[in-house]
Amino acid sequence: MAENKIITSSEFNEETHSYKTIKARKVVLKKNYKFVKTNIFYLIYSDIFVGIVVFFIWVYAKIFLASKIVNSKFKKEVSKTGALVVANHVHPLDSFIIVSSFYPRRLYPLTLKSNFGLPIAGFIQKSCKCIPIPDNITQLKKFDSELITALNKKKKILIYPEGSLSIYDRTLRDFKAGAFRYSAVTLSPILPVVTTFREATGIRKLFRKNKPIFTTTYLKPIYPDKELNQRANILKLYKETQLAMQEFINKYYEKKVH
Repeated sequence: MAENKIITSSEFNEETHSYKTIKARKVVLKKNYKFVKTNIFYLIYSDIFVGIVVFFIWVYAKIFLASKIVNSKFKKEVSKTGALVVANHVHPLDSFIIVSSFYPRRLYPLTLKSNFGLPIAGFIQKSCKCIPIPDNITQLKKFDSELITALNKKKKILIYPEGSLSIYDRTLRDFKAGAFRYSAVTLSPILPVVTTFREATGIRKLFRKNKPIFTTTYLKPIYPDKELNQRANILKLYKETQLAMQEFINKYYEKKVH
């Protein structure tokens, strides 16, 4: 990425997904839309709803995806502060697996606005504290302000800096550095998490039809440098996070080959 270009969250591309779902209805956010929900009744409802979803996703992930979580100890390092949970986006369920690994602690995933227009999935995302990324300047300012406030109030936000879903992708795509501005502004740590795949074995190999199974690995948190200015910190966090995730992915799949 060029040193003089910072890509903002408004440039997350709704058209770059390699995984296509059914066509979503058009979504228009209200002018005063609340991106980070704080209403106590909504939060109670959402916590219960997320718990139900987490249960079914956990059962499905364990039985069909053979999902396992590695190095969850690193979550404890950011338990008392706001944090950006930064992940690669390689499956429609990877965010739910990450959310389930945090539960009952709250995690606020960013999502494309268009996802709110999907049948069933849109309702689930709205009920699970997902934050839609707006596509106009006025709402983007409000979106930015609410995310910064949430991080300052020690909330955890899940973000996909690749900007789109590429199903079963074993590579790490270029990051949009603007996503790291929220960490630089609030001096909140980055918690990288990588979803990787391993080959199914035994009976799972039959019902998975040669599709791989999941491993979700947390990496050591990455911290802003209080001595750097905001722009330098964005570049630092962007580069260090992408490098850490890339090195992990390279080593993981190299071991699988050998």
